[in-house]
Amino acid sequence: MQYFPLIFLLGGLFGMAMTAPAIFAALRCRNWPRVKGTIQTRGVTHDHTSHGDNDGGDRYIPFATYTYSVEGKEYHGKRISFGDHGGSSKYAQKAVAGYEPGMSVEVFYDPMDPSQAVLDTKFGFFVMFPFLICATFVVLVLLYMIGIFPRKE
Repeated sequence: MQYFPLIFLLGGLFGMAMTAPAIFAALRCRNWPRVKGTIQTRGVTHDHTSHGDNDGGDRYIPFATYTYSVEGKEYHGKRISFGDHGGSSKYAQKAVAGYEPGMSVEVFYDPMDPSQAVLDTKFGFFVMFPFLICATFVVLVLLYMIGIFPRKE
């Protein structure tokens, strides 16, 4: 038996297991209770990542800080939504455009841990993307292993 497909299969399954919690969190937050909150600040941070070959990537990360109260206790949040990990400058500017300091917003908080909250419960593509890539590896390897793809012997 060849071990190369098995390594890809295990890698894909591991990747799916690592990314599944983010998907479940993004789905769960849609049912969280809501309270009124107030935007404190908003903006975009710039992250320049450097890869091994000295080619870098630019990523712009939107953020909004806000306060909200649950059962008389005040909390401070900073997550706009699950899966909001940044992208182009235009994307990040659009993500924070509707949040002005001082404005009242609806905050969705985790009833089991009220310190965890989001402003937007939309399920973004970037939450699913890593999971889908790993799932594609798993499906392709399984198809190869059962003989759907011709093998060179």
